[in-house]
Amino acid sequence: MHRSWRTVILTNSIVLSLTLAACSAAPAVPSPSPAIAATIQVNGMPSPSPAPTTEPTLAPLPEPPLVTALPPTATLAQAYPLELGAQRVYSITSITGTPWNLVTATGLLTQTVVDASEQNRMLIFRIWSEQDSSLSDFPHYEPLQYDILFRDAIYWWNSDNPTSLIADLEHGREALPKLIWPLKLGQMFSPISSTMRTDRMYTWDVVSQEEVNTPAGRFSDCFHLIFRTNPDDTQAWFCPGSGFVRREYHHHGSISDITQVLVSHQIVTVTDNHATDAAIKPFQETRITAGIVRGGNHERGRSQTTQG
Repeated sequence: MHRSWRTVILTNSIVLSLTLAACSAAPAVPSPSPAIAATIQVNGMPSPSPAPTTEPTLAPLPEPPLVTALPPTATLAQAYPLELGAQRVYSITSITGTPWNLVTATGLLTQTVVDASEQNRMLIFRIWSEQDSSLSDFPHYEPLQYDILFRDAIYWWNSDNPTSLIADLEHGREALPKLIWPLKLGQMFSPISSTMRTDRMYTWDVVSQEEVNTPAGRFSDCFHLIFRTNPDDTQAWFCPGSGFVRREYHHHGSISDITQVLVSHQIVTVTDNHATDAAIKPFQETRITAGIVRGGNHERGRSQTTQG
């Protein structure tokens, strides 16, 4: 009896071993190819092939238009065009405060020519500036200023009455030029001749001609001017035919920085051959009267128009 049970157990072991060997030797069933897998029946219908996925491509943004600078043969009135109603809008970024307490203000500054006149061969333009309320503490801001074109220079006055500047120009006394024309590389000019120095400090220095990109367009052959002092420097980019398209102020002893970039401009091109012959067309004389505009921290003007 014991031997017969051992025989049965041995026989079953042999059968099980042969069965396992046969299973391991059987070839693996290959997975269906993609083409076959695409036609596998789902509820009696072939499954469609998945659509290929492609990454969306963004078209490159068009470059802003290129504004070509006028040549040095242009007149001052052509190089620095001003006309009643002309308007320039600048984006301002002002950084003040301390390294551990930065104060950054951004906003728009809009400058509009609200008055134009001619006196003793001077072209006198009154410019009114308005800024966003976010720039209420913006330094170097003057709501009213005058640009006076006389002979080969532009003079700047930041008060309501330029009578003293006009008198100085009429009598040949020294005045403060904002710009002289024509400009050329390496040229220096100073607001006051007595401050002229050979080290190019305390004088406007024409250092290069560059292309300047702004939201208002690309301006070619702009003159890059720098006014250096010990505590700070001011840089300006002047494009003949368009005016100032960019300004920067940097204070060396602090973190104060100001950047002013042209956003848009509406100007009238003067085509006369002589600056003093640039026709100041008949206009309605716009006089600025004091008025407070609510919502801002500074005083703005309220215009009243009378027939001139």
